[in-house]
Amino acid sequence: MIEKSNIQEKYTIDFQPVGRRATVSSGETLLQAAQSAGVELAAVCGGIGTCGKCRVRLIAGRVTPPTGEERGIFSDSEFSRGFRLSCQAVPLTDCTVDIPPEALSTSQRLQVEGREGEIELDPVIVSRELHLPPPDFQNLRGDSSRLKDALKRDGVAHPSISRSVLAEMSNRLRREKWKVRVALRGEEVAAILPRRSTLLGLAVDIGTTKIAAYLVDLETGRTLAKVGEPNPQIAYGEDVVSRISYTNENRGGRRKMQSVVVRRLNRMISALCSQTGTRRSWIGEAVVVGNTAIHHLFTGLPVRQLGEAPYISATNESMEFSAKEIGIRIAPGGHIYLPPNIAGYVGADHTAMLVSTELGSRSDTAIALDIGTNTEISLIHNGRISTCSCASGPAFEGAHIQDGMRAADGAIERVKIVDGSVSIRTVGDRPPVGICGSGILDAIAEMYRAGVVDKMGRS
Repeated sequence: MIEKSNIQEKYTIDFQPVGRRATVSSGETLLQAAQSAGVELAAVCGGIGTCGKCRVRLIAGRVTPPTGEERGIFSDSEFSRGFRLSCQAVPLTDCTVDIPPEALSTSQRLQVEGREGEIELDPVIVSRELHLPPPDFQNLRGDSSRLKDALKRDGVAHPSISRSVLAEMSNRLRREKWKVRVALRGEEVAAILPRRSTLLGLAVDIGTTKIAAYLVDLETGRTLAKVGEPNPQIAYGEDVVSRISYTNENRGGRRKMQSVVVRRLNRMISALCSQTGTRRSWIGEAVVVGNTAIHHLFTGLPVRQLGEAPYISATNESMEFSAKEIGIRIAPGGHIYLPPNIAGYVGADHTAMLVSTELGSRSDTAIALDIGTNTEISLIHNGRISTCSCASGPAFEGAHIQDGMRAADGAIERVKIVDGSVSIRTVGDRPPVGICGSGILDAIAEMYRAGVVDKMGRS
């Protein structure tokens, strides 16, 4: 009797023109191979084969036959040229795959600019400059005792020092010749810095599609640098519902969703510090916002209940924890603060918007719109706030529009109709490959102005 081997076949997948390579086990799809290689393919539907956005072209190798979902998307001519959906095609040998530009989630236009208002500074982190007496044979107390005594002399009644700060304290004190700047959160030491350093804060908005990060001088309130990058979770689903499904259906999905954002955010912190000549260890506090699903995936909270009626969040309360808990690399004693969520699909990002604009304190009637992949809307009337959310990104960017896409190179972003002549502008001035949300709005407005459609959008 011959026993079957439990050893799975392994296949190598080359992704061109990005130059990435992945090794996958038999039964895994090309999309899973791309995800493991860090190739951010668009996957609007989360890999169930309905959106048609993760298309690739097989150059070499063999994969499983086309599925019913693929036959509803591709023509026989496209199949003959090697086009497949990466979420449906399973490698049967080593393969080489070509990725069309419109199938990638990267290189999209990211907006991080905005108008800053004047605010009264009241940072949770403050600094004290200290000059400690160096140790000698007459005084053999530990470094932490000497630092606490100096803080007490400076008015801090009960200073505390965490293990993370202790791990770096002794080397820092000696390197700075006992003249240091101490960052304090209340009476807790968050960091020990050089005397000429700048105490920094980090503000982050983790959107469904993009991440925006801002480096702030906590003593002046001035924004020193800003950077935006795509949210790498896009590779696992374009919208939050698809990401919730991925997390629930894949072992280790929750950890994967958290780790890809943490890695991307650490890279963005490095970029901010490089722009300003500062160091990540000078960042004493980070404030992070996002919609409720993104909030939960970033903090490692369960999301299954967010995908099931009545869509309850794990917590609506604010959260604060050590940045080291989830691997964010800032000051050794640095904390992350997340404002409270409002409901299952209205998150801390909307809370922050209402607080920063002070719209919640108005007595007249107003509407607050936070338009993104997940759009949140508040109606303020007679001191009462009513809030809801909707999936704008998928609606505009491809879930139900044949040529819809994000604002990546080649996306039509501007449309003009003059005397019956149509002109367009694309992102990056590239040949058009699809149309993004701003282009759709432009096209509808121009067609209405030209009399092509009526106010109901009918021709």
